[in-house]
Amino acid sequence: MYLVLPDSIYSNIVYFHWLISLRRKTNNAAISEIIIAYHSDIFPELFSCICSHYKHRLVNINNLTNDEIIKKMHTQRHPSKNKIIKKYIELTHMEFSVLKLMIAGYSIDDISIVHNIKPKTTYTYTNNIMKQLGFNSLKKIYSCGEIIKASIEHEIIREKKKQYTNAKIKTHEPQFA
Repeated sequence: MYLVLPDSIYSNIVYFHWLISLRRKTNNAAISEIIIAYHSDIFPELFSCICSHYKHRLVNINNLTNDEIIKKMHTQRHPSKNKIIKKYIELTHMEFSVLKLMIAGYSIDDISIVHNIKPKTTYTYTNNIMKQLGFNSLKKIYSCGEIIKASIEHEIIREKKKQYTNAKIKTHEPQFA
């Protein structure tokens, strides 16, 4: 099954839910994989993770002729065979907290007040979030709020778990002469 997606899918919750439910909707033995062809030169990491999470293959068809598109779809191997594909995006505790406040509609100044941190620090967190999601502006995070919220619910975006080591604590035993 081939799908060609418009760039507007990145900010449309209806398309997002339709995309993630394709596997269930197409519960047909004749469909071996879903290939999503996209036009954008810059494909957000978030959307790539969503597709990978649901085992959809991505093919960039920007500036290709019809013949080149068909050839690329048939010859390009599944990316998971070539490299490790991220199925989720992990954010630090503060990044995750800032992101949730952003999608709830809080501004940078509001978030700074809530967390009692400087706006510059909040801005640093938002820049890190933008990089990890593959967005180039804060407006994109706000406009994709519903998609981000659904990605959090599906654990495509999640908080990093702290890893504790089993470091041995050295104890000093009393020395006897």
